Amino acid sequence: MVACAKVTVVPVTVKLSSIKSNNILLFEEVLPTNNNINNSLCEIMSKNGSDKGGKNNRHNYTKIYTELFKSLINKNIKEIEVELLKKYSNQLNFEVEEINEQIVDGEIVSSTHIRNYLLERDIQKANSLLGYAYFFEGFIVRGNQIGRTIGFPTANLHINDEEKLIPANGVYAVKVTGACLAHQIYNGMMNIGVRPTVDGQKKVIEVNIFHFDADIYENNITVFVYDYIRGEVKFEGLEGLKAQLNQDKVTAANLLKQYP
Repeated sequence: MVACAKVTVVPVTVKLSSIKSNNILLFEEVLPTNNNINNSLCEIMSKNGSDKGGKNNRHNYTKIYTELFKSLINKNIKEIEVELLKKYSNQLNFEVEEINEQIVDGEIVSSTHIRNYLLERDIQKANSLLGYAYFFEGFIVRGNQIGRTIGFPTANLHINDEEKLIPANGVYAVKVTGACLAHQIYNGMMNIGVRPTVDGQKKVIEVNIFHFDADIYENNITVFVYDYIRGEVKFEGLEGLKAQLNQDKVTAANLLKQYP
């Protein structure tokens, strides 16, 4: 039977989605994903305050998790049988819910398809399969502030989750929110790339938040990606870049009207 599952674990959550065949599941996310599985799990449980049984209890959790995920860690595969999850559900206090294959607009909902669409800049298809706008969280760091000199200040982001998939280089219509924005939702546009016009040397992620110009450095914001606008272009100079950014802002604002 083709199926997928959602597994809620105490103290961690393991998300399973998409499907292979013969009652085998494909992992969307697995905690933890590094080789030092014992230390990682102990650290996770300690941080979550769930180490009620002390060191021995941590060892018990770790031993079972190690057996459960060792094939994934050592063989670099992302599959596990539903029955194996059910076997440990009582010991680890989690529930396994099998979900039938999901079809959206004639296409199987698959994490592989979603990742490919994000990398191909087909944001609408990715979001359609997800059922919500793809999002990620970033920490605002100081950049060279060139955008501010041409009227487009940006929040330069360091991505908190190193394994989080970021869409391909280009300019996107986005919405942003966060505590530093008083949890209000702002429209904006995001650039991902090396900024060729200013001879950038490394990839950056920067967001211009519409109708907002406060100092929010060293805060986290969440970016929701709604649509792709254009690819990166090297302009003759800053005036050419500024003119294009004015057009991009109009385009982004019009696209985001579809998503109140």
